[in-house]
Amino acid sequence: MSDLNSKSGFLYMEVNLSDLCNIAYRLGRYDQLGGYEGLKALHEYYTKLSREIGEPIEVDVVGWCTEWAHYESLDEAMRDLNFGEKEMEDGNVFVMELDNGAGYLVNFASLLDS
Repeated sequence: MSDLNSKSGFLYMEVNLSDLCNIAYRLGRYDQLGGYEGLKALHEYYTKLSREIGEPIEVDVVGWCTEWAHYESLDEAMRDLNFGEKEMEDGNVFVMELDNGAGYLVNFASLLDS
C-alpha cells in the first residue's frame, strides 16, 4: 500500500462560467475581478490556455487576485500600476478589454518581478 502522505494530488473538475461566478462571489472576490464580465473573460482566457497546453488549469480565484486587477479605464490602470504602452507592447503587461464597457482586467504579475 502506498503512503498517501508522500504524494501531493489534486482533484480537477470542469468549471463553467456560472460555477466560477459563484466561487468568486462566495470568496468575496466577485467585484475585485470585474464582476460577471471580468470573470467571463478570465474563464474564456484560462479555458483557451488549458486547451492550448493540453493540461487542466487550477481555478484559484484568490490567487488570480494577486495577478489580475480590474480597472474602469486603461489610463487609471497605467497610473495605478505605473506602466505604459512600452510594457504592453513588450508583453510585460497583459490587458483584456471587457465586454459591454465593463472596464479592463490587467495582469500585473510581471510588474512585481521587476
